[in-house]
Amino acid sequence: MLISYLVPVYNVEKYIRQCLDSILSQSGAEFEVLLLDDGSTDSSGTICDEYARAYPNIVRVIHKENEGVLKNRCRGFVMAKGDWYVSVDPDDCIKENHLQTIVAAIEQYDCDMLMFDYESFYPDGRTEPSGIDIQDIQIYENGGKQDIYKKRLLKNKYNNMWTKAIKRSVVDFETDYDALGVKNMCDDAILSYELYTRAKRIVFIPDVLYSYRRSIVSITSNVNMDYWHAVRVCIELGWKYVKLWNVPENVAQAYGARCVSDYCNFLGWLLMKSGLDEEQKKEIFREVFLENKWFDMAVKQYKKEYLATRYIKLRDPMIVKSILSYRSYDAAKAIFRIEKVLRGQ
Repeated sequence: MLISYLVPVYNVEKYIRQCLDSILSQSGAEFEVLLLDDGSTDSSGTICDEYARAYPNIVRVIHKENEGVLKNRCRGFVMAKGDWYVSVDPDDCIKENHLQTIVAAIEQYDCDMLMFDYESFYPDGRTEPSGIDIQDIQIYENGGKQDIYKKRLLKNKYNNMWTKAIKRSVVDFETDYDALGVKNMCDDAILSYELYTRAKRIVFIPDVLYSYRRSIVSITSNVNMDYWHAVRVCIELGWKYVKLWNVPENVAQAYGARCVSDYCNFLGWLLMKSGLDEEQKKEIFREVFLENKWFDMAVKQYKKEYLATRYIKLRDPMIVKSILSYRSYDAAKAIFRIEKVLRGQ
């Protein structure tokens, strides 16, 4: 069994050595490391070449122009030689027993996808558990996959590519993900849907095998039009798999509530933190409130779940005040329309 560690690399010179050292210290099975340099403009690419020279039988480097994380991950699937794929983000690291533990579990449970736990760590040295609500070894197959489908639809922490070992035969090589137009956000969420679908036997083990770096700055901290597009794509894909997976109605309702929450969260970030210009904001408001019939449908259909979610802050004075400032394209009227629906009028 050959394990391929796939590492998408872009401008991570500060962290990449720690990441690679944690991978190259693994033992207990045969593995390769595929470094996918997505046109880095710092010294990341040079560092990757350095490791390839030091470990010529293990490390390979692919240099290319910048295309974004989603396309980079898909390229890694094609270029890797392994029987199994494991993703590692270049600013994170893996535990010393990572390889040995996943190989033993794969052999023991004969699965198509193996999931494991992780912890977060901060610049000040603090760590915290993932909060994953699975405590013991769990096997999901046949009708039992509905449990993991529900978790995938309702919680982001089950999206992560880096908490999974994936059998090559499960990977979706046919779909043209370029057509989605998503570059640097939501790649985990997009790719994981089909992996959950194709894996006939999914096993979760509670071992903490991954260390996820937390920082104040992230891709999603700077809301922009690309992020807005990614949010829409993820929501639309989610509805596709709600139907494909034939999930129970209560799960569909909860997913609907989450979608409305995501829209409203985005509007909050848009108004408070983004660097979007006025025309870009207007474009988004028109689409959400005036052109997007799905939004009204979701609010009506999932009214109770919508009201129950802790994320909705449409009545927050700061957000409402900001929204009301866009009277010129009828955003205020849209807010009142939604409020009427929520009150059952």
